[in-house]
Amino acid sequence: METILYSSKAEDLNRMLLQDNYRTTQPLNHRVIFTSFTAESGKELSSGEVTAIVIGVMCGCVGLAVIIRFIVKTIR
Repeated sequence: METILYSSKAEDLNRMLLQDNYRTTQPLNHRVIFTSFTAESGKELSSGEVTAIVIGVMCGCVGLAVIIRFIVKTIR
């Protein structure tokens, strides 16, 4: 796993870290590009994110109910 962080070979003494290691985009020249994802696939939430949202909303509702109860109790 450690070797994937370098752009040089493992046996080299002066290993170079991967940085600014990218190619500029190339023109399509009328080629067809296929993708394995939809354009809106980035908007989907994972199950962990949904669970966190549900638990957060439930805790917020309970906290709001407790605050309202204390306010009503102090008014009486």
